[in-house]
Amino acid sequence: MSQIPRRQWELIGKSLLWAYSGPVAERYRVYETAVAHPVLRRLIKGSLRLEWSDQTLEVPEGSWVLIPPFHFRHRFSDDAEITSIAFVLNTSSNLSLLTLSSPKLLDGKGVRLHAKSEALVRAVKASYGIQAPGSISGEGGIREHLRVEACFLNFLEALFEQLRDEPLDVAMRIDPRIQQCVLHVHQSPLSRRHSERDLAQLSGLSVSQLNRLFLEAFAMTPKAWLDSFLLDQSRRLLSEPGPIKQVAYALGFSSPQHFSSWFLRHAGVTPREWKSGKRTQAG
Repeated sequence: MSQIPRRQWELIGKSLLWAYSGPVAERYRVYETAVAHPVLRRLIKGSLRLEWSDQTLEVPEGSWVLIPPFHFRHRFSDDAEITSIAFVLNTSSNLSLLTLSSPKLLDGKGVRLHAKSEALVRAVKASYGIQAPGSISGEGGIREHLRVEACFLNFLEALFEQLRDEPLDVAMRIDPRIQQCVLHVHQSPLSRRHSERDLAQLSGLSVSQLNRLFLEAFAMTPKAWLDSFLLDQSRRLLSEPGPIKQVAYALGFSSPQHFSSWFLRHAGVTPREWKSGKRTQAG
């Protein structure tokens, strides 16, 4: 495992997005998406197949799979049950530290990882009364927040133990021009819309060069990466109090109707359904 100086580690952003265990809702059993953060899943029961580019991965029952930020389709069986934990682990340039080239199967016999993930799911549910994907926005006292934080760090330690042979400096070796693009998007107002041509001009690359470097870094095109970033921000804002039209305009959409159509196409549910909790078994 690569070594990271303490000062650099302190600059790495670490946060939990969700911790869920249970059945997969019907609408998410066949689902195509682009994620901008790592997701760790354990197939408790049933079957799961991941598809991306021209590749597929069958996840054995009882196994863990680490899904890096990229564009993929997943297919669950009707009886599938999973544990699903999504988190942010980003460098100071807002690049995921776990930028693997493809999903990685982990040893299903990882006892510590299994125990720490179960403890994290229980802590989230006990502290906030929820465990659904995308919905860790509940309130709690200092002790509750610290309990979840401690369980999250214990989970990360167990995960890194499973990844001890993987380099952790992948994101730091991404082409600096792509890092510049990512940082530019993160630092821009959410209402600002970016195009591949804008990013190519910013980085001094042609559009084809930009596409090639994004595919090498994230296994997705710049457009797919921008959509995944916007989807993450949409979910975050929808999890907060406030009307949907406020979210639509904050994200630069011309109307709430335009935003609803875009969100449905990318998330599989409408903003209203997401906000009302219909994503509770998305996994």
